[in-house]
Amino acid sequence: MRSSIIILPFFVLIAACKSPTFTYVKEVDHSLPLFEFKLNPSFHLYTRSICKDSLTNFPINCNGRSGTRVETGYIILSEESKQVLVINNIPNRNQKFFDKGRVRPEEVFIDTVFINSFFFKQFRFGTLLGSGENPPMKFESAEKHPRIFRWNYQLDDDTLKIISVANILPDGEDVRTTETSLYLVPTFIHSRNFKFIFQLPTNMTKVVTRNTSEARIFVHQKSKKNFVTYIEFATPIYKDNRAIRFGANRMYAFSRRNDE
Repeated sequence: MRSSIIILPFFVLIAACKSPTFTYVKEVDHSLPLFEFKLNPSFHLYTRSICKDSLTNFPINCNGRSGTRVETGYIILSEESKQVLVINNIPNRNQKFFDKGRVRPEEVFIDTVFINSFFFKQFRFGTLLGSGENPPMKFESAEKHPRIFRWNYQLDDDTLKIISVANILPDGEDVRTTETSLYLVPTFIHSRNFKFIFQLPTNMTKVVTRNTSEARIFVHQKSKKNFVTYIEFATPIYKDNRAIRFGANRMYAFSRRNDE
């Protein structure tokens, strides 16, 4: 087993986008060969928020500390379904959201976390390997020549920490430990109840409305490395559109269970 000290690209802070990364569609074409990531009560949400320290400009875990939020990540996993979905967003820190002076890509309401899909930027669909305690996450990169990665994590009470990432090679593993390769160890906080919503930021609409209707997640694999992601709501979210479409450049990894 080889080890290396490499910054994981998923967790590197990058500049915020000023516009959404999706396009509106009236509805998903269900005649296409679609994979549905079916959410059910066995899934748990783990959230990580990164802020820029107001004094040093260094990245810090938000957790109520002072600073500007620059990135939020979600891990949604089910040991029962053996599936995991990682979503990354990089909000525009100049936007005002929920009528407050700071970006709120998610909001807690009566013990339920509302996750606003408007801000989604990156997707990783994966599976859990094996059974037992903390089964590793497996991701297959969305490339012409896919690479397989294994994320090893540790669960402690309501905290999930990514402790290492392994690139599976023909002759072994290239292991990247987060403690030695990252400024911040990726740490996610557990939420048992969550819901996908859609809401425009206040600087894009005069009347802020929140769509909390049922959301479904689909993936259409158009070619070996071309994956299109859809989030479809039960009712219209903007004009007569019920869904949003994310292009292939937003899919970083896609793998599914062998029985699907």
